[in-house]
Amino acid sequence: MLLWVGLALLTSLQGTLWSAFAGRPQAWLPTLAYTTAIYSIWALITPVLLIVLSRFSAETFSFRRFILFLSALFPVALALHLFLFAVIFWRIYGQAHPTPWEMIRPVFYANIDTSTLAYIGLCLIFCLTLTDTSKPAAGPQDVRKPDARIWIKSNGKQYALDPLEIICLKAAGDYVEICTASQTFLSSSPLRWFDSHLPSGSFLRVHRSSIVRLDSIRELTPLGRGDARIVLKDGTSLRVSRRYRSSLEDCLIPTEDD
Repeated sequence: MLLWVGLALLTSLQGTLWSAFAGRPQAWLPTLAYTTAIYSIWALITPVLLIVLSRFSAETFSFRRFILFLSALFPVALALHLFLFAVIFWRIYGQAHPTPWEMIRPVFYANIDTSTLAYIGLCLIFCLTLTDTSKPAAGPQDVRKPDARIWIKSNGKQYALDPLEIICLKAAGDYVEICTASQTFLSSSPLRWFDSHLPSGSFLRVHRSSIVRLDSIRELTPLGRGDARIVLKDGTSLRVSRRYRSSLEDCLIPTEDD
């Protein structure tokens, strides 16, 4: 609600200043009332859209597909917004139109920029509601036995893998490559699913596109701008981003207290 109120205030202020600059000054309060009406409908449909987004972003979908879904959902959300606005506010803002449906087109053309900004705001709300799975929350989820098997689906088959058989995991487009000493599996589950289900004391994310088993690392080489590179015991070379480098060094390099 704070986001919608803030957007209503900023948009109405921008509209008032722009109309004054264009030589067509208008009162701020009527502009604020109309803008608030526009964003009140977005606030009304926000819970529904958040549920749809959360269902689609369940862990069986990739980031690329989720971005495409956000783009495809925009016209649906816009149509729902226009319908509800016409039904609820026709008697207030639609006096020039004999029916609510005839005010939909002018409202669409007059508010396409506002609606686009509102949809971006809704996506930001959704991103803020996501739980950070890079570090599992304390509690029952952290009680994972190192030898607990995880089930993956690869090439239409289900496999039970011992996590300690896994050397590393790498994002590969819409899939994740799960590398073991004997073979490589291709899973449709996103990397963040594995990040939250693999034993936290044995595996660590080193890049947004890779996770490694800590005892499989043979070499760590610093690179420029805070990045680094690791070489695994099987010769695999992976890049370490600056975001994860300090966590990796804390796990690999003993301190004086240790």
